[in-house]
Amino acid sequence: MLRASKDQRELDRLAAAGAAADSAYGEILGVRFAGRRETEVAADLAALLRRFGHEQVDFTVVGSGPDGPSRPPSRRSSRACPARRSTGWPAR
Repeated sequence: MLRASKDQRELDRLAAAGAAADSAYGEILGVRFAGRRETEVAADLAALLRRFGHEQVDFTVVGSGPDGPSRPPSRRSSRACPARRSTGWPAR
């Protein structure tokens, strides 16, 4: 259950998860997007999240191009475009 009040241990774990996500995002920008399925890039992102400290990755959301994550994930990217991430906080 989510609580409105977090103890210091929870705050530290949330900060570590956020830092790992920021690091993974910084590295995924260097991955080739053009010609790959969004699900393939998502698999790379999940591996990066684990490498930077996530114990498990239940899902990732990757979208590219002008329609971003609103497109079906089976489409291939036709050109190199920045990825969007669905995390609830802005990229640094």
